[in-house]
Amino acid sequence: MDERAKKEMIKEGFDPHKIVITGNPHFDSFTKNIKSEKEEKNLILFVSQLLSGRRDEFGYDEFEALEDVLESINNLGDNYKLIIRPHPVEKLGKYDKYLNKNIEIDSDSSIENLIS
Repeated sequence: MDERAKKEMIKEGFDPHKIVITGNPHFDSFTKNIKSEKEEKNLILFVSQLLSGRRDEFGYDEFEALEDVLESINNLGDNYKLIIRPHPVEKLGKYDKYLNKNIEIDSDSSIENLIS
């Protein structure tokens, strides 16, 4: 799907001449459904990506990224709402310790609607 995936496949023994980077069809097509008329100025979306166990590769994990976002918006007071969109394979309850009146989890809405 991308250069990193290709490198990982080669490392696993796949023939590099048979690997074609195609991108992710979902991400290539879903942007057409994103509309700015739904925009909420005080809404912040955190889209989680599984990084646990890959801290050496990236220098951070999903919890550190979320905590950095929370620290950045801490000065906004109660004038914001943060929605955490878990990765589809993440376990329920993973982010429960962060929930409060301004922070919620939404794994039901479409990603297009959340971005909109």
